[in-house]
Amino acid sequence: MMPRTHLGNNSIANALWALLALAGLVLALAGARLKAPADATDDALVWVNDRPITSAQLTRIQQRLAAGDSRQITEVERDSLIRLLIDEELLLQRAESLGVVQVDPGVRKAIVRATIDGIVEDFLAETLEDQQLEQFYQRHKAVFERPPRVVVEALRFNDLDTARQAVQSAGPVSTWAGLKDYSGAQPFNQLPRSPLPAHMLRRYLGPAPTDLALSLTPGEISAPVQGAGGAYLLRLVSVIPAYLPDYKDIVPIVQQEYLSRGRELALAKKLERLWGEADVQLNPYVSVEDEFVGMVIQ
Repeated sequence: MMPRTHLGNNSIANALWALLALAGLVLALAGARLKAPADATDDALVWVNDRPITSAQLTRIQQRLAAGDSRQITEVERDSLIRLLIDEELLLQRAESLGVVQVDPGVRKAIVRATIDGIVEDFLAETLEDQQLEQFYQRHKAVFERPPRVVVEALRFNDLDTARQAVQSAGPVSTWAGLKDYSGAQPFNQLPRSPLPAHMLRRYLGPAPTDLALSLTPGEISAPVQGAGGAYLLRLVSVIPAYLPDYKDIVPIVQQEYLSRGRELALAKKLERLWGEADVQLNPYVSVEDEFVGMVIQ
């Protein structure tokens, strides 16, 4: 058996000994039967009750425990990591024999989470070429298009009658300066003077005032409209039309969107393949929604 040895990296050592202390009891009681089965492959480093521990597993645990440490591990550290994998496999097999996976919701969730992480890691490990990323941008231009933005000024009044009186007081040719001078007018300073997309404007003004503001032309003053916290008069100052940024200017944003969608797509494809390979049978004695039945049959 490989000797238990302290690793040079404290973070790795702490993680190892936490599990090794628990695994030692299992090994002491049951022992470990290590052998090479007839169908041995070069990728297997060791077998635990006929189950191989592979070099890929060693690479993954090295990356997990030594995050941020780019140095090559020593032979002693490598042996300790393999010992950790053996301990994990023994504990996993023990949990399976006790039926823990089936009865413990926490264990089931952890296994599902680890499986998802593995699928995502496989996707992230794929090489992403510049041409591939630009093609993604070309196919999803609508995702990267910047929405139109507007600059709006607002005067708030206690009620619609007061707002109408302000308009009448300003005369047939109302000016914004004249409306602001009306005694009942309250400049709505909470509204930013920077350009805002429609969804942000709604947070400040509410649906009806926002829709009215977006229908104006630059410089135009609205009719009185009821909104959040009172009545409003609105003035559209300027409009910045929607535009599509050049790919070279938003490469990090495109890459982030690609990776986000890729994770979801990788998981969806894997689940679709697993569904296709699985034998899923519904219990005829239990009521199940028709929609779900149709989904399973498809």
